[in-house]
Amino acid sequence: MSRIFWGAAFASLLVAFVLQVGAVKKLIETRQPRILTTEHSLALIPLAFDLPSDAMYLRPYNEPMVMRPPGTLRYVQALLPIYAGAFFFWFTGIFLYIFSRVRRLERAYILFSLFVCTYLLLFVDYFTLRVTGSFFLTFNILIIGPFLYMYRSVYSLATQGVLYAAVLLFSLAMSIFYPVNSAEAEIFFIKLLGVVFSATFVYCAALFIRAEMDKEKQSLGKKLWAERIFNISLVFAVAMPPAFFFMLYYFPVRVDVNYNALFFLPALFPIIFLTLSLRWGLVSFHVPISLAAVRFMYFAFFGFLYWFTIGFSLGEIYQSEMTRAGHIWLLGLFLLLIDPLRTALLTSLDQYSSSRRKVLDNFLLQSSQQIANPGRAVQFIERLAGSLTEGLGSYWVKVVMSRDLFTNWDSDSDKIVYLPDDDPFWVQARTWVPRSRYAVLTQTFVGPVRDFLQGRGAFMVIGMNKFKAGIMISERRENMPYYREDVRFMRQVIREAEVLIQNYLFLIENVKLRRRERELAYSARIQKRVIPGHRKFEHFEFWSYSRAYESVTGDYVDLLQIDPQTFVVLLGDVSGHGISSGYLVAFARAYLRGALADRKASLKDALGGLNAYLAENYRGNEFITLFALQMVFHEDSLALRYINAGQHPALLYTEKGLIKLEESQRLLGVIANTYHESVLTLPAGKVRLILYSDGAFDVFNKSGKILGQKKFFDWVESSLEKPAAEQLAFLRQRIEGYTSSGQESDDLALIIIEANERRES
Repeated sequence: MSRIFWGAAFASLLVAFVLQVGAVKKLIETRQPRILTTEHSLALIPLAFDLPSDAMYLRPYNEPMVMRPPGTLRYVQALLPIYAGAFFFWFTGIFLYIFSRVRRLERAYILFSLFVCTYLLLFVDYFTLRVTGSFFLTFNILIIGPFLYMYRSVYSLATQGVLYAAVLLFSLAMSIFYPVNSAEAEIFFIKLLGVVFSATFVYCAALFIRAEMDKEKQSLGKKLWAERIFNISLVFAVAMPPAFFFMLYYFPVRVDVNYNALFFLPALFPIIFLTLSLRWGLVSFHVPISLAAVRFMYFAFFGFLYWFTIGFSLGEIYQSEMTRAGHIWLLGLFLLLIDPLRTALLTSLDQYSSSRRKVLDNFLLQSSQQIANPGRAVQFIERLAGSLTEGLGSYWVKVVMSRDLFTNWDSDSDKIVYLPDDDPFWVQARTWVPRSRYAVLTQTFVGPVRDFLQGRGAFMVIGMNKFKAGIMISERRENMPYYREDVRFMRQVIREAEVLIQNYLFLIENVKLRRRERELAYSARIQKRVIPGHRKFEHFEFWSYSRAYESVTGDYVDLLQIDPQTFVVLLGDVSGHGISSGYLVAFARAYLRGALADRKASLKDALGGLNAYLAENYRGNEFITLFALQMVFHEDSLALRYINAGQHPALLYTEKGLIKLEESQRLLGVIANTYHESVLTLPAGKVRLILYSDGAFDVFNKSGKILGQKKFFDWVESSLEKPAAEQLAFLRQRIEGYTSSGQESDDLALIIIEANERRES
């Protein structure tokens, strides 16, 4: 609400300024006066060079009823100095309102700038339009209140509301008990104003002396000297009104257009204040400021000094030769003193920028070398924070990053601040700020960004584009502001840091890849040992072949002997590929071997238990398709029990031909399920069983064409008359020949079981 009030006040003053300028210009062009006077005809502002010799400041003056040629009027020269002061107070006030943290000193200056702008507009109205009558005289007392508030804020003294209440009551009493209804009353009121301003000057001078005596105990620094310059300008500002009134009343001064240049002096006060704030941090800015603003204020300060000097000399063209010569000599001496001061200040600014640049450029060189060797990221971050802290003159610099940026990396360095990947800070930072530039996040943001910065005492965060990370910076020492040039440099640092992080992530991935390759090779060696190849038993022979899409297969092939007459064959396919699926295969093998061989569980109980465990612990993220076949050999028959849990149907070849065991049930690991066994009894005779995974037909050639089940089944049928071992070799060669110039897309597993035609008990 306070910011809305300040904004409305500045907007109202701007409107009043525009309206008043138009009305005053029209008034002067209509009346064409030579001297602008107060309501009771006291001479105040001259508009022409050739004026009566008896015209004195603050003395009665009657304008002759003679129309002057328009060329002799100097409207711009007369009022522009006053409006220049009003503009610079308005400009610096709104500048702080927008860009600074409105604390006590900033709030005091903004309030004072509003009062001064109002004061100068009332001053112009006092001797032109007279809309507000003599309220300007009363306002001279009112303005002491915000001035003292600002003066005490500079020294961090208590507010003392009683003091401001006394100023308000005194101004009301003066306006009530001393009405200005004549020239004599106006002169009397001006005398009282001189006394009031003199008392204010004595009070401020005492505060200044006491503060300076305390500061002698402190170490001298540039900021201390900046405060002294500002405090001296405050004392000078409060000394001007009593000196002005004293001089004009007790030492009559002839009205002269040269003295209009004195109204340039109020404009120097806001220029000095803002220049010292931008350069030496008298106030706190919540955003980085461009150094161009500092250079502009330097230009404005010296521009007004030149303007004041030249304007004060224009009237001398009507003076005598001796007077003009002396004045020109003083003018030249003044200009000679100004120019070296201007050069020294600009040189100081350039040296300040270049000295910081050397530190920061050295850091850039070091970071470029670090990019080529990204293995020591923590050391780089700590060196980054140290170098930036020194180069920027801040209290500290830290790196803020998402906790998920580096997997399993949690350094305890105090230079790193971790945030969760879903923290609202990242949402606001990456949503409200365009991705085309590196975001500069300050406390001007409303929401999580401001809460984050305030909670950690940070001034700003400059974020990265490619990662959820950034550099967090504290305020600068001695309340110094940050400049846009610092931000441009920080963006270069961010680019370097992004490259380093990218290289570091590549390094991590490379390490992971090498570790994974070692794990895959080790797991592949283990799998080759546990996957049965060719086994020959009394009642049947078993052949299998397994090939991994990656080093470790996700296909599960196993053969168990439960008793001399009972055997279990398992062929499964785990979702995914590589080391994770290999782990699940190993777990499934261990579980089913324990259930079937050790505990003698049935197929349905073993698969039901495995399914329940997978569904509860993996919640559908990992699953297994499995064909479980139990063979019980009798003297004159072969009993088959099987469960097909989402696997492809096994192929059964007998004397009657080739059939598919197509009955399928729910795959393992999705949801809880009850499985049932299918039973098939075969008489003595020729029996061949073929089991396969989807890698037998879900493969592509170099043209991207899939092999497909039909072609695979054709190969199976055409090779049924071959011995089982030759059929397995035939199918393997066909599948691998189809993909030899293409790319495998899945693991491959093949099993062929051939029962002996004669069985003995």
